[in-house]
This record gives sequence, structure tokens and C-alpha cells, in this order.
Amino acid sequence: MGGAVTAVEDDIGAISFNPATFSLSENNSKLFFSFHLNPILPIVASRQREFFGLDQGKGFDRVINTLKYLFKSITFRTNVFDIGFLFNEEMFLQKDTGRFFSGREFFDNNYNSAVVNVRLSSQVNIGISGSIIRNRVDNKVEEGGEISYGILVKPNNKYQIGIMFIDFADRVKNFRRRFDRLADESLNAGLAFFPWRGFSFTFDVRNLTESSSEETFGLQEFHSGFEITRIKHLSVRGGYYREKLKGNNYSNIYSAGVGLIDLNRLRSTGTRYNHPVPFLSYTILFEYTPDKLFKWHFLTIGFRI
Repeated sequence: MGGAVTAVEDDIGAISFNPATFSLSENNSKLFFSFHLNPILPIVASRQREFFGLDQGKGFDRVINTLKYLFKSITFRTNVFDIGFLFNEEMFLQKDTGRFFSGREFFDNNYNSAVVNVRLSSQVNIGISGSIIRNRVDNKVEEGGEISYGILVKPNNKYQIGIMFIDFADRVKNFRRRFDRLADESLNAGLAFFPWRGFSFTFDVRNLTESSSEETFGLQEFHSGFEITRIKHLSVRGGYYREKLKGNNYSNIYSAGVGLIDLNRLRSTGTRYNHPVPFLSYTILFEYTPDKLFKWHFLTIGFRI
């Protein structure tokens, strides 16, 4: 969706853009607990043990250490707040390993996060999230933290507004520059518009409080996206934004994706999420720079119980 999701409610993925949009069940009156499983990462870890700290130990210990990568996140909801924990989230890197799945540099480019979202009323949410980050830059590993604060306002069922402020430790302040376009100590805002059932259009403005200096890359960038969930077990998304480069050069970034088999539709009425939960998702991103075209592929397979 072009990264235009500051005002879009989601589950654990909301940590990245606005903790106030982290939301789980449709039912506010009951305790709601869930955990998300990643079936791919344990397989990769077991076959590439040297990249996951599994090249030592034997037998049962090795199996237990491999299975710890199965649990991607744990979330639960009460009638007042939602809490979530995200584990071993890998950052986007351009890898050239000759393998479809590769764990190379996994421990040098990942983060773990926690989020809390409080429902002040049916129309206002506030949230806070934090992350511990390891980031490799120019053959040097940097470690630091990130904390973000957010608010989501829902005046009616046709639109909602999200605002998020994010603050990075100095050592990792640029680690989300490439894809998310988030500057350190920046304010970001978004609007989600729902004209018809199963259709949403979203708009974000990045770095409202930043200057256009090269050090902060804080030029106010506009991001836009859409999502269609009208057809059962099928979600379609797309997005666009233009990235300001040095001088008067720009890159144009387009994205398109599809989600299949909505696990939410297989749950009972009182235990459903308030958003689609595709079992299989695929996205392709085209980055048109002045000199070259880059293609990025993102594949997600996951269970949520």
C-alpha cells in the first residue's frame, strides 16, 4: 500500500507504523489471546544452522533451539488495551546468495518489539511501542533502540486519522530510511478512507516536522495505497510513492500484492480479528531509480491461532 498505513488498523504489523492502530478482535468484551507461527523460519534455521546460532549442541537441545523460531508473535486483548510481542523480525536487505531462502546475516539485521494500545473510547486509541535493533552497515554491526507513540481517531465508519512520532537511538537512526522513509524524531500522519464495503484508500505524509536537509532526508513525502477485500478469501493491495534523491532526482516506487485464504473467515463470530488474515501473501515492489530498476519480492506464509 505504498507504506500509507499510519491510519490502518492491523495486528502485530502495526508496530512498524503506528502503535495506536494495533488491534485484534471484533469483540471488546472478552479476553482474546493469539499467537502467530512462522513455519518457514525453523526449516531454514535447521538447514543453515551456522547463521542461526544452532551449529553447536546436539539432539534435543538443537531441536528446542530451532523451534524457538516458530513463534513469530504473541498478542492478547482485554476490554481496555491490546498488548503484543514480535520476535526475530528480519529487516529488508538486498541479498545475493544464490538461495531462495537464506539466513545469512540474520542476527546482524533483525529486531524484537513490544506494543501496547489503549482504547480511550470507541473513537480514540493511543499506543506506544519499542524495539531492540541490530543493524549491519558497511560491515559494522550497530545496536540500539526505537520508541514510537501514536494516536488513532475514528470519527465515523467512513474515515480515520492516524498520527505517529518516532525516535531512534543515534546508532540506528537511519535503519528504516530505505523502505519506510522514516526520519529520526519525525512526526508522520495518515488518512484512511472507506467509501464502500471492502474498499479502502489510504494517504500518508512522512516527516512532517523535518527539514529537507540531506542529513535528515526529511522532505515531506506523500504515500498512497488501496486495498480491496470484497471477494471472499482474496485481498488485493497496491501503492505508490516518490522518493526524493540528491539534487533534483527522484525514484518512483510502485507495489502490488495479493493475499489468499483469509483465516479470519474460518473463525467463529466472537473470535474474529477486525481485519483480513491471509494465510499466503505475496507482494512485488518496483523501484525505478534514475539509473536502474530494482525489483523486490516479499512472500509471507503464516498461521495465527
